[in-house]
Amino acid sequence: MQQCGGTQTPSNETIPCAAGYTCVIGVSALGFSQRTVTAAEGVQYFQTIVTEESDGSGALVLSDESFVRSGASGGVAGKEREEPTAATPASANSTPASHGPYAYLATSNGSIIVINLSLPDTLTYTASLRVSRSPFAVAVSPNGAFLYASNNDDSTISVIRAFDRQVIDTIAVPANAAALMVDSAGERLYVTHAPGDIITVVNLRQRQVLAVLNLAATLTDVVVHPDDAHLIGLDLALDEVHIIDALTGEIVTRHHVPNGTANAGQMVVSRDGATVYLALSDGSSTTLHALDLASRQWRIAPQTLTGIVTRLFFNFNADRLLVNTYNPDAAVCSNARNGFYAIDPVSLLPTLVRDLARGEEVIASEASDSKLVLNRQTSRLHRLSADALTAYGAVGTGSNANAGEHFIGPVLAAALHTDTALLDFGTTAAGTTSTKRFTLRNSGALPVTVTGLRLSAEAAVAAALTSGEFTVSKDDCSGRTLLPDDTCDVEVMHQPTGDTAKQARLQITTDSEAVSAAVDLTGQGADQPAASATGSGVGGGVFAPYWLIALLLIGATRHRA
Repeated sequence: MQQCGGTQTPSNETIPCAAGYTCVIGVSALGFSQRTVTAAEGVQYFQTIVTEESDGSGALVLSDESFVRSGASGGVAGKEREEPTAATPASANSTPASHGPYAYLATSNGSIIVINLSLPDTLTYTASLRVSRSPFAVAVSPNGAFLYASNNDDSTISVIRAFDRQVIDTIAVPANAAALMVDSAGERLYVTHAPGDIITVVNLRQRQVLAVLNLAATLTDVVVHPDDAHLIGLDLALDEVHIIDALTGEIVTRHHVPNGTANAGQMVVSRDGATVYLALSDGSSTTLHALDLASRQWRIAPQTLTGIVTRLFFNFNADRLLVNTYNPDAAVCSNARNGFYAIDPVSLLPTLVRDLARGEEVIASEASDSKLVLNRQTSRLHRLSADALTAYGAVGTGSNANAGEHFIGPVLAAALHTDTALLDFGTTAAGTTSTKRFTLRNSGALPVTVTGLRLSAEAAVAAALTSGEFTVSKDDCSGRTLLPDDTCDVEVMHQPTGDTAKQARLQITTDSEAVSAAVDLTGQGADQPAASATGSGVGGGVFAPYWLIALLLIGATRHRA
């Protein structure tokens, strides 16, 4: 492959100070430079530019066999260049978490690979799930309990239980999926379809199609707003961002993108739902935009990024935007590399610039801020340190992973949830009963066995138990193992003995000390009403017993006659 002249990679160029900012180099060392960037209003930002040329091309060189880092350490200013050595995991003696977190990658050979990330500085291949001939898109429920994989050989969605990796259901959708998105409550799955004018909404509780939204636009990218009531769509044909009603598909608001000339782009929304970030590319460079939804004001990054955007997402802590770009010269120029940028969401300035080898892409950021780097050409997944200079480990993906279809799910944990925190029986007459029911659901990602129900109360309301005023009248839960999303019902009866208010708590115990649930009980007793002193008609008033005796005597006399 030929060498190409001129500027080919982000870190090989001298990044100028953005217009309107003042830049002062603070530290410069082999492999990186650090500078203070001051905005016109006096706000300061810290910017790091990685310039290490580890193999003469400015890119990090990864060795699958020894997991070594080639080139300079880039660790502290003035540190001498180190010889390549094997990276030592910082947590080699720690005990791995038994239930993840896991990385899930859809591959072109018809499977989803599962990789255990429980040890921070290693990668462990766990399983390969074959769901169809062509799983294309993957999504994970917020609690990690379920995977959703699109099957583009028959236009269906496979529902996969994460803890035992079993396909438990299949949902038919109108057409092949382009992307899958789960809302923050785990209640709905949004399925986009090419060319971008149809979205299928799936009810994940009932696992059936809830609606098919026909949009008045053709969208390049779609994200779910954190309020779960709206979708956000990017329409490059009109250079607009649309706010869309998530149930009807109606466009609620249109926001025109300033200076919009992009032919590729991606979006992400902040966790609080206040800001939409866009990475828009014109074919050779990428510009960051930020839209404040409340004020409808736009901010545009003062610097462009080299290459075409391939992925935009937040890091784990949501305090940095991570951007991958593809250098279009990489196919013909050996010294052309892909870019990886970390962007300050306030200033929109890149705080880190890093070159990646041809075919590599940062696909995820973990809690430790380490990075997962996928090389689609070599079918290898690498785990890099936070500064992306040290490779801890690598694992084969078995086939080329589908670009963009990879997720990190949370640690799988057990949890129980009741559909109500309080059963209020209201007022019940003494000597009668009132019955209410609640539903217990396994809201976690692991099986939970219910070992029993126990009524308890504080000393002040202990009489509610000793008098037997609250009783479990039906128990479908005790002794039962609930799989994720399984439910069972419990009925409780209130039988007051007098005109008093009672309270108690019903505890649900399980086979795990860390998992339990409870429902508070409250009820008011009322004495039986006394007989009325007045009335009318044969059956009422104080004479009612005498009328009854008279009628009986008349009947007896007629019978003897």
